[in-house]
Amino acid sequence: MDINRKVESFLTKHKYEKRKTSFTIILSVLIALCVISSLIMPAISMTMEEAQEQAAAVEEVMLLGEGETSPPPAGALNIAGMDFLVSVNSSVSDIPIYSNYTYTDENGDVHQVEHNNGQLKVDRDSVDLSFAMQYSSSSVELPANGPHLYLDLTTLINVDPNIFLNSASKSGTVGDSDDAYLAFLREEQDQGKYSNIKDYEAGNFDISDGYVKITLNDAYIAYLKNGDGSLKGSLQFSGELHRSSNEDGDQSFTIGGQEIKVNFPDKYATLQSLCS
Repeated sequence: MDINRKVESFLTKHKYEKRKTSFTIILSVLIALCVISSLIMPAISMTMEEAQEQAAAVEEVMLLGEGETSPPPAGALNIAGMDFLVSVNSSVSDIPIYSNYTYTDENGDVHQVEHNNGQLKVDRDSVDLSFAMQYSSSSVELPANGPHLYLDLTTLINVDPNIFLNSASKSGTVGDSDDAYLAFLREEQDQGKYSNIKDYEAGNFDISDGYVKITLNDAYIAYLKNGDGSLKGSLQFSGELHRSSNEDGDQSFTIGGQEIKVNFPDKYATLQSLCS
């Protein structure tokens, strides 16, 4: 009986040690596989939010077109050849990055609008840029059909990579803030004309192929023909500039001949283990 109990105890203990050894071997193999995988298949970590932002950016329209040049709209007038003002603002500063706007004080003195000389520092991976433009000319002869005016953005802005145009900025309205136009419009509307045109609204614009294309409305064309032909207008659009793919992420572009430097936060590649 003592011998049988000893044999049974030995077999039970051996069976337990065998299971323990098998479990240890399997666990060791899994750990080894994870270590090998983490060494030969490192991945640059990317958050889901960054992936979604990049996917959204691909769907947006490039402000300067897709790289293929096309001729300007036939017969349209280039507003860059008129008295032309540009201001660039950002979502992270109240002071324009760039501006050639001027203003006149109560004494009649003309001053340059304050701006930060083309320097901008941001704490994120992208920044919204808004562009405000004004144009004027003492006398113009418009083409018979629209677009009547245009602006070649590729000659105004030089940036690589491109600025992604915000979807709401693909089209919009242009306005003439002159009270003489408002008075003309109100008088015409009192006679039942142009009832669908809002105060100061002079036309519409759309951005495509690297051009801003402006089509003036019938009320504004009539205003020009009934007056001295002086043209004035303003428009706004916005886009998003992303950090570059290198470690410091900094970007630079030129507008109106001035270099704009945008300093993005430094970002270094990190390895993410596949077994984590």
